[in-house]
Amino acid sequence: MSVRRVQQICLRDLADYLQRATGRTLILEAGDARNCEVAHIPPAGGEVDIAGLANEQAVIIGIFSDKSGWAGQLGSLVASLARGALLLMAVPDPDPGPDLGERFPRAFLDHHTTLLHARNLPPVYVGRILDMGGKRWIVSLHDPAITSAIKELASQPHRPLAILAAYNESDVISEVVLDLLDQGCDVAAIDNWSNDGTWEIIKRLKQLHSDRIHCERFPSDGPARYYEWKKILIRKEEIALSNPGRWIIHTDADEIRRSPFANTTLAQGLMIASHLGANRVSFNLINFRPVENIENATFSINNMRYFEFGDQPGHFVQAKAWFQGAARVDLSNSGGHVARFPSAVEFPYKFLLKHYPIRSQWHGMRKVHIDRRARWSPFEREKLRWHSQYDRLSEWTDFIWPKDKMEYFDEEFWENYGILVFSDLMKDKRRQEQSVNGERPGQDNHGRNKAHSLETEEDGHATGYHREL
Repeated sequence: MSVRRVQQICLRDLADYLQRATGRTLILEAGDARNCEVAHIPPAGGEVDIAGLANEQAVIIGIFSDKSGWAGQLGSLVASLARGALLLMAVPDPDPGPDLGERFPRAFLDHHTTLLHARNLPPVYVGRILDMGGKRWIVSLHDPAITSAIKELASQPHRPLAILAAYNESDVISEVVLDLLDQGCDVAAIDNWSNDGTWEIIKRLKQLHSDRIHCERFPSDGPARYYEWKKILIRKEEIALSNPGRWIIHTDADEIRRSPFANTTLAQGLMIASHLGANRVSFNLINFRPVENIENATFSINNMRYFEFGDQPGHFVQAKAWFQGAARVDLSNSGGHVARFPSAVEFPYKFLLKHYPIRSQWHGMRKVHIDRRARWSPFEREKLRWHSQYDRLSEWTDFIWPKDKMEYFDEEFWENYGILVFSDLMKDKRRQEQSVNGERPGQDNHGRNKAHSLETEEDGHATGYHREL
């Protein structure tokens, strides 16, 4: 197992993101926020009356070096939430373990979560971070609007519709489709004339779930000579337009999607977004990587545990779920990165996209050299400047990643990485890393081409998003 990395995060950066994303105008500090490595707030004189100033325009950073110190401000904090303020609170982690690689006991995390509920400070997220000095903290996020939406969850009049495109994904298609059903979504599957059994699997699933799955082959008149992604995106737009009044998810056969809120399905997460007045949701992407060259007839994506966050600009442009209104959504002009439509209202909390683009050495070779390169549309390559992400890969490319460079996905993923999922802090981290190391996207810190940075999801090819690839 790789070393689990609790993430070093400045709470002021997170507060700045939440202020921007929610349109709030005020950041307030409580406890030790001005004197703590976890917030990096410049010192200033005078005490602030939190309860008197906090309202729906405020984000409060509450840092309490003494883990029981927040009890003294309990009344003010509860009153602030009642007025609509958003609260970020941090207390020391009392059981950090001797080194960063140790599995962290959940006892205090669970106890602290229970205590917050008992004190009328219900959290929508609880996790761990490192401050700038290397000290571990338990961080909780309290958003009264999200808490209210979760309490009011009920059945939706229309289930979300996941519009899924596939070509030669027989090893994962069943898992992905069934997962979408389990997450409360219906599925419209578009098969681009696969020849590996993908279509036959989709049809069998359709027979078992006839009321939940629609499937078609595209183009309808038979296989095309080329892989024409723009036409597939236009077809997705048409299907979405024929389903007004429901959430639409633009997805692919190697993707798993999750709500950022505990114990909620993808469908419920979208319902929460609706409750807050949003009609579009973005995702943060993590790429799962093969770390051993194992070809297994009983392959499961659940056995792929090693991942890395995106490192290309297009990885952080993922506005791919929307509430379909009367107007047609434009997917094709962004290469599928952004669902554009009038009066889009972005949900402030990003969802998780688990991406499984390369699943073994053999799969990588087949996908790159047979299923993709040999089928690129000349128009999309030459005129739209799409599909260049594999240009520097050769028949000798190694598609196996080193374990020691990867993160490990397990039951503690959300508490250790959740902040990076629902915010844009990872995008800022990547930008800073590349600036410090003198890297260009797609290179390591020695200037060498990284094969693993060159492949991305099938819609990651739009000019302006992946031109550097």
